Amino acid sequence: MDRRLFLSLVAGCAVWRSIAHAVSRPPIALRRLRLVNAHTGETFEGAYRNDKGPIERVMDELCIFLRDHHSGEKTQIDVGLVDFLADVLDAVGETKVTILSAYRTAETNASLARTTFGVAEHSQHIVGRALDIRLESRLSDAMTKARAMQCGGVGWYPQSGFIHIDTELDSRRARTRRPPDI
Repeated sequence: MDRRLFLSLVAGCAVWRSIAHAVSRPPIALRRLRLVNAHTGETFEGAYRNDKGPIERVMDELCIFLRDHHSGEKTQIDVGLVDFLADVLDAVGETKVTILSAYRTAETNASLARTTFGVAEHSQHIVGRALDIRLESRLSDAMTKARAMQCGGVGWYPQSGFIHIDTELDSRRARTRRPPDI
């Protein structure tokens, strides 16, 4: 066989294989959440992320859903925090979570700090980067899996039946957990 013909065939096979591989990849699945707000009784169910990234309209809805239930004020919620929550749920095979606390105004946080042990003065809740959550089951597993992910802080409150998850400004960087923050 002619050397040029052989090299052309090899190159053609390589190109065809990469094209076939790219075409055969399944599309990125929608990231979905099922949430219940323990204080307002509101629910959220739906996709918040697609193959193009966070769905802006839905993230706006989540900002309202995760608002400070004391004052009604809302803030931008860190999409990395929402991803962290979805990853924890996926890791333990849960589909639904109850939100106990999400965004808090500085005033709400200060009020809670005066009356509740363990509320941090500079809580990540104040900047939309923290959630306190309760699962119907597997809460201990969720805490273990969340810590192993090293996506942010994880607090474990077994007596109160919830875990706290939070992210830094750069939610992609892993960090060591500071003392518990409610």
